Amino acid sequence: MTEQAPVKDGTRPFGKGETILFAEDEAQQLSLMQNFLQGKGYRILPAKDGAEAVEIFQCKKDEIGLVILDLGLPKLNGWEAFRKIKEIDPAVKAIFATGFMTPQIESQLALEEASTVIMKPYQLHEILEKISSVFKEFAGEPAVVAQQDYAEIPFAPPDEDLT
Repeated sequence: MTEQAPVKDGTRPFGKGETILFAEDEAQQLSLMQNFLQGKGYRILPAKDGAEAVEIFQCKKDEIGLVILDLGLPKLNGWEAFRKIKEIDPAVKAIFATGFMTPQIESQLALEEASTVIMKPYQLHEILEKISSVFKEFAGEPAVVAQQDYAEIPFAPPDEDLT
């Protein structure tokens, strides 16, 4: 396996250019996550609501390796958008974001294949772990993400909330 080249800040990226459709209705959160994940080696396609996420997926389904959906999206919520996306590609990999975990959400997650959840407010290391885990599982590799110093991130230390 070839070693990844350092990015401009000297750290090694987590991603290798994989494309993630990231749907978040809070513009600042979406922008921060897009910048953060692009800096970690991923290509991000942002969507501000569930309907836009489905539309982007329809147009770029062959490029997208992972979908991250906030459950509280406008127009189509995260579940509704996921179901429509799954009609387009039944093998789609998804991560759901939520600020609260209810028994209803837990039971719905149990029914959805290849999906996991990240809690909001976003924790940067958790997001990288979940993304890396999904991509490595899909590739058949062990899902191991090393702890990293986040001093280079200008907008939040590793355990600081992004809300």
